Order: sequence, then C-alpha cells, then structure tokens
Amino acid sequence: LVMKRAPIERAAAIAGQNGGVVSVLPLRKGKAGLIITGNEVYHGLIEDRFAPILTRKLTDLDCEVDRISFAPDNTEIIRQAIYTHIERGCDLVLLSGGMSVDPDDVTRKGIRLAGAEEIHYGAAALPGAMFLVAYIGKVPLIGVPAPYNRTRSGPAPHSVWRKNRQKRTGVSGPWRTLSRLPGMYLPALCLRQRELTGNSNQKIEKIK
Repeated sequence: LVMKRAPIERAAAIAGQNGGVVSVLPLRKGKAGLIITGNEVYHGLIEDRFAPILTRKLTDLDCEVDRISFAPDNTEIIRQAIYTHIERGCDLVLLSGGMSVDPDDVTRKGIRLAGAEEIHYGAAALPGAMFLVAYIGKVPLIGVPAPYNRTRSGPAPHSVWRKNRQKRTGVSGPWRTLSRLPGMYLPALCLRQRELTGNSNQKIEKIK
C-alpha cells in the first residue's frame, strides 16, 4: 500500500499527544515454578527431559526457577503442588505432561481443582494444539504439552515409555502411527486386535 506522507505524520502526531496506541514494556524478571507430571516420570520409568529444557528457556529470559516439583497423575497432588509454588511467591507456574485427552491425563483437572479461572485450552497450531493458559488470581499457569516428535538430542520425553508399551501390547505396523496421536492409543489397539483376531469385542488386558 502507498499513502501520502501528510496523513501518516498527522496520525503519528495525534497518537503522540494521547500517549500512543501501543506501548512496549520491558520484560520483568519473574519467579517461576515447574511441575513435572506423569506416573512414568514420577515412578522413575522414564527420564524427565522437560525440567532442563524449561529451566534453560526461563533462565534465557532472565527468570528465576524457584523450585521443580514432580507429581503423579493425581489431581489432588497436582493441586497441592500448584498451591505450594504460589505460596512460595512464584508469579508463574509451568506444568508439563498430562495435557492430552486420555483418561490418565488429569493435569487440566488438577489445574481446575486448584481454583484456576480463564482456562484457555488448545491452540490452532502445532506443536501446541494442547497448550493451556489459566490464571489463579494474577498468577498465570501454563500447561506445556508433551512433544510427539524426536528432538535433536534424542527421543521425545515420553517416546521411550510409549515404545516399550507398544512392544508389550503388539501395536505395530500402520496402527503404531495412529496410536501416537492424542487419545488414539486404545482405539488403535482395538483395531489391531480386530485385524489379528477378527473379534472387535475381545477384552483388552490391562497393562500392569
């Protein structure tokens, strides 16, 4: 687009007299708390890789990481962990894992149980479709979804556990790709068993 200079200068003068339309504030130093959720990490079945990555990103923004907590897939424990971080003066809380729609993904329920308001879940972008933002008072809570692709440093945080689970239950071939999608593991397992047995009502043995 092309415009004459005079209207632009007039608009800039009006904005300057009224304090401007947009103001850019400097980033302030925050005090953040991390809550790493998930039974696999909590019980030592897989190694956590979220804490180092999130810590590095926060420190790059001149934020202090006050504390790192680990919680199983339990809404009450997640709720208490959130309270603990806020009581310690954290003005930002990040929670990783448990952001999908599987029955054992209860991080969102724990956030709501803690009294969070203005919960915004999901973003029309990848990676981030399960990204969450909520507030408890003036403290923002950010839900960080687990990645489903490999990273430069190796497998994504939950890929090792997922690979072992697939080996034990026989989800392979084209169903393995389907099983990696959020909320599609059990449907993929049912389809795989139907393919092998011809019986869609076969009981699925609980993985212990």
